[in-house]
Amino acid sequence: MLQQTEDLNAKSPLEKERLLLEHPGEDSVVVGGRLFGRIMSTRGFGDAYYKLPLGPISNWQHKRYISALSSVEDSGKVTMSEQYTSMFHYYRTPPYLTAKPAVGTFQLWSGGFVIMATDGLWDCVTSEAAVETVRRGMLQGVQNLAEYLLDEVKAIKNPGDDVTIVLLQIP
Repeated sequence: MLQQTEDLNAKSPLEKERLLLEHPGEDSVVVGGRLFGRIMSTRGFGDAYYKLPLGPISNWQHKRYISALSSVEDSGKVTMSEQYTSMFHYYRTPPYLTAKPAVGTFQLWSGGFVIMATDGLWDCVTSEAAVETVRRGMLQGVQNLAEYLLDEVKAIKNPGDDVTIVLLQIP
């Protein structure tokens, strides 16, 4: 197995360093291995509230954005606007989350495969276990290896987060 990536979250020393460099003097950016002590992700397409600008008059405009996002949240949850003061007390120089990926190149070999997945999968399974599961599925002639991997993981531990898996097989 050749692991070509590193987790890009608030527990990663490289990500913590990046955040502290981008937000000097904001010591509360990473608390307990989480962004503002709340979320582990530091890169992604979602969690827009950590990407929104403050606006020209303090955080007035940001509060409006949060209120708009809160209006479409699932009922029964405590909305972000109700938690605004505690969630965004240290919010000074957004964006804190970025969708910018870490990129690189590497050689792919015939018969190999690449597993690309969100943290919802990697919170439940190690890279080694995922590779072994996919190899087992290949030996069994499974057609949809991404679905097979997810089903096998869910049989052991139900992901508490969303899971997206893209599995690329090299002919």
